[in-house]
Amino acid sequence: MDPRGWSVWLKVDVLLLIAIQLRTGPQTIQKAEGETVNLGCTYTPGAEDKGDLDIEWSRVSPDMTQKDKLILSYTVDQIHYYDPDLSKRINLLTDPKQGDASISISAVRASDTGTYQCKIKKAPGVDMRKVTLVVLGKEDLAFNRFYLFIVS
Repeated sequence: MDPRGWSVWLKVDVLLLIAIQLRTGPQTIQKAEGETVNLGCTYTPGAEDKGDLDIEWSRVSPDMTQKDKLILSYTVDQIHYYDPDLSKRINLLTDPKQGDASISISAVRASDTGTYQCKIKKAPGVDMRKVTLVVLGKEDLAFNRFYLFIVS
């Protein structure tokens, strides 16, 4: 096959993989311990995205040699929870079929601090978004308020 033909085929293939478009929001969110946080993940499927909707929320491992930790998945109207600690505190905010796969985590803890990834798949489209959650303890909040007061 002509190498130029391969180039066109690869470009078309890449375009199909990114047909779903995630809308952006804050990339880092700070919350105090005990509060509820919403991690946004809204999307618009492309016209060619006809497959079943598949959503995965994972906690990204800071160690590149380790796998990310799947915490929630949604497939064909079924939600599955994979982290026993989070399963009681995590919820989808709306019906994901309506273009919103955002989640809420209630009663956040310092151990919830980390980067979370939302992956949306609706064949042939795939897209993902990362958001970092920083959970502040009481000492951190007192310092931030003091710092803001001094700076203002």
